[in-house]
Amino acid sequence: EETALSPLMEKPAFLDEGKEASAVERGTAAHAVLQHLDLTRKLDSSGIALQIKEMVEREILSPKEASLVNAEKIAAFFRTPLGKRLLAQAPSRVFREVPFTLGLPAGAVYPDLSQDESSGEKVLVQGVIDCIIEEEDGCVLIDFKSDDVGEREKLKKRAEEYRPQMVFYAEALRNIWNKPVKEAYLYFLSAEEAVKIKL
Repeated sequence: EETALSPLMEKPAFLDEGKEASAVERGTAAHAVLQHLDLTRKLDSSGIALQIKEMVEREILSPKEASLVNAEKIAAFFRTPLGKRLLAQAPSRVFREVPFTLGLPAGAVYPDLSQDESSGEKVLVQGVIDCIIEEEDGCVLIDFKSDDVGEREKLKKRAEEYRPQMVFYAEALRNIWNKPVKEAYLYFLSAEEAVKIKL
């Protein structure tokens, strides 16, 4: 008679190829592709698919991660005014996956704190900025989102939820690079739409 495997002997979830990929896994894979794309090459869907194949060969992506990336959705970004703007810059003026650490007053990070609770306290904020375009008169921030936003109202709502994150990114860039941040955008890959964020 067959016995069930004990919980400790079950196959780990990441080895279960048949399991539906999570939104986090899809997002991580898309970000890896966006980080490693050679911007000097052809960036239509077939050109991006070829680069994804090469990323698997170079072991930047696993075959499973590669299967989660929609090359056409990424190619669509490079056809937008924002994508064309990125490509108009020399590759040396486009920075991807830029980590930062920034000390901010606690009240700036947690606006619900009272003055007494937050007086003089500092909070360390860490993050990674997906993309910075350095233009002559300042920087443009782009944060890629893989959320499935569907209709327009949901997209606007999600953009507003991400706004505080973009404000921190802009603050970090101003403080660390000592450069003005003139614009910030969220780019929703599923909707193929850029949303300008008010800083």
